Amino acid sequence: MTHSLNEIGGLCKRAARGAGFGWGLAEEAANGARWLSAFGLPGPRLLAERLERFDATSAAAQTPVSFASPWRGSDDQLCPIIVGATLSDRSARFAADRRLEIRQVFYPLLCSPFAADVALSLGHPVRMDWNGLRLTTDGQRLVIEGVREQVDAAACDPLRCSLVTGALPVHADAPRIRGQVDSDTWSRLWALAERVNAPATEASRRLGAGGGDDG
Repeated sequence: MTHSLNEIGGLCKRAARGAGFGWGLAEEAANGARWLSAFGLPGPRLLAERLERFDATSAAAQTPVSFASPWRGSDDQLCPIIVGATLSDRSARFAADRRLEIRQVFYPLLCSPFAADVALSLGHPVRMDWNGLRLTTDGQRLVIEGVREQVDAAACDPLRCSLVTGALPVHADAPRIRGQVDSDTWSRLWALAERVNAPATEASRRLGAGGGDDG
């Protein structure tokens, strides 16, 4: 089933919020899923899997605790949304080092929209490698090479990021105006989104997946 990118982003944002993300991080997650959908990639499905798998899990357990490459988490289970947002925040350091290794990242494809943001801000393509797959983006276009099946990977160790010189090839993919989301994924996201207006539970009060409400 196809949906407008606005529909996809809106539902993903509410689903992420329903799973405990603060509104700011929920918007980051939604923008990422929307970006992936524009390239025909399963961003919404992997986001649903990530939200369900780590529902109400402490954010501290999935946040990098060391920023000397390789990045690591305290429990060896780094959240791709938190990792991606951190990468965006530390893009100047990444530009200086030109490469970065990250250990034990779940659903690594969900990091790639943040790599696109970094590529746009730095003016150079960024490449991400995991499990035999290589994804390169300049923020507006995308090239995927290698083991294509690994776009669905539930985990990788390591995830490698590097700054690329030169432009993307002419055959790079361009974004589309609508995205494909299967009905099962849509229903799973709706189930999470419906929590937004539900009474708070002890689990939701802990706001484990994204810290406190940042407005």
